[in-house]
Amino acid sequence: MKELCLSVLLAVTCLLWIPSPSLAVRPQLPLVLSGDVLMDADMDENLCAITFDDGPSIYTPHLLDMLEQYGVRATFFMLGRNVRYYPEIVDRVADAGHEIGVHTYTHPNLRRLSYEKQLQEIESTVDALRDRGVIPALIRPPYGNFDERTKQAAEKLGLSIVIWSLDSLDWKRLPENYARIPAPNGKPYETGTLRGVFLFHDIHKRTVDDLPRIIAQLKAGGCQRFVTVSEYMAGLPDPEPPLLMTRRPDISHPVRPADTPPEQPAASLPLVPSADGASAALPPANAQPADLPAASLPNDAAPGAPAADDDAGRKSAGTGALELDLSLMQPPAAKADSPEQTK
Repeated sequence: MKELCLSVLLAVTCLLWIPSPSLAVRPQLPLVLSGDVLMDADMDENLCAITFDDGPSIYTPHLLDMLEQYGVRATFFMLGRNVRYYPEIVDRVADAGHEIGVHTYTHPNLRRLSYEKQLQEIESTVDALRDRGVIPALIRPPYGNFDERTKQAAEKLGLSIVIWSLDSLDWKRLPENYARIPAPNGKPYETGTLRGVFLFHDIHKRTVDDLPRIIAQLKAGGCQRFVTVSEYMAGLPDPEPPLLMTRRPDISHPVRPADTPPEQPAASLPLVPSADGASAALPPANAQPADLPAASLPNDAAPGAPAADDDAGRKSAGTGALELDLSLMQPPAAKADSPEQTK
């Protein structure tokens, strides 16, 4: 009888020590995922992760509709102030199973900020996402620029710094062939071998509208499966929801069905032409800085942000490609200068 009890106890103990599937496959990401690291990631198939920076925006709901139509999950690196301004869109992105990462709160050049201000920019965005039930694990620094202080802040908050391996340069113009975007080594992938982490922006209407061509050309170039960044690094054969971005079950807001269009606070706001020919919503003249969307907050509202043309010609980390971003525009009450060009 004693031997039987010991056997039962041993069997139960072994069962308790078997890790759950989610824990067994949870990847341990390095602190910094540079373009070279992303390009050299070991995997059995050509995985492609499409990522969108600077949102959410008024164009993101249409993007989500098309991603659902194609059965593609993406990764969105969001600005904290846009998370606060478009909470319903954030909910819809998360409810659809896409991965959400941090892109700072006001889009500054982190290299120009002290450790304390960098931490504030990152942590305030993490808090904004947690308020929506999202626990991020990734951060993409604006312009791809970071330093040792950024690493310290990211490590303190449990985040991995992610750059990209293929830059679409959609802020400038849409590529003739997305499959021929140069890799970090400066050369495009051979046909049939394409893989990597692609950089796009969901603040540009033309980029969002071009998603069907993006998907078709990436598939023709060799992409066998579209995944999130965390899935890309894990090389998971089973396309389960992202393991490093989870939703809390006790969130206070209702879970929105994927086919229900979210409310868009900016829909009633005036529209003005952006630098790329699209229209972007501007907030009310009396809106507070914390409430302004990324497409309208003046550059001087961000503490320590670079001057208007400070980073216009800076090379991006990971790809060596020049990057600009037209996401920051002056509100109606501000001075009538040309739009900021930032990433």
